[in-house]
Amino acid sequence: MPDFKNEVAQALYTMLNALTVLKDRGELSEPIGYRAAEFNDLLARAGTCFQNADVVLGIVPLSEQAPFGALITGLIRLKGRVDLELMAGPSYEYWRRGFGEYWAVELRHGRVQAACGPLSAADAVPELLPYLPYDDHLAYWITRSESDFTRARSARVRSD
Repeated sequence: MPDFKNEVAQALYTMLNALTVLKDRGELSEPIGYRAAEFNDLLARAGTCFQNADVVLGIVPLSEQAPFGALITGLIRLKGRVDLELMAGPSYEYWRRGFGEYWAVELRHGRVQAACGPLSAADAVPELLPYLPYDDHLAYWITRSESDFTRARSARVRSD
């Protein structure tokens, strides 16, 4: 599974860097044009890959006529929220392998750090995720075998 959170963060940093450091912009009052689509795509991706809905709360999509000032403000607001989300504590998920074998996975910054399993479907209780006996040695095996797994969408817990 790709690390969508870090991909969104990297795209955000690249766009903000191009607009501020590389001066790839006009005057702050000029329309942003095609960059509106880039920003709106980034905003949509951030909204889907971060579990915390506050990451995009209150940040509105921009039109092609929006000024550069609005684009930079939106990028800075989104960057601050993405940074906070990425620095947060570990998150936990159940991943299913095959037809019924569950594994508990500890993630930090969207990357597998440790795992516990296999578990039966009856033992895959979301409230227990932070307290399972995770083994960091399993992280390498899980990462190499990610294509064999699907996320159990209803079983995620965040530990901040």
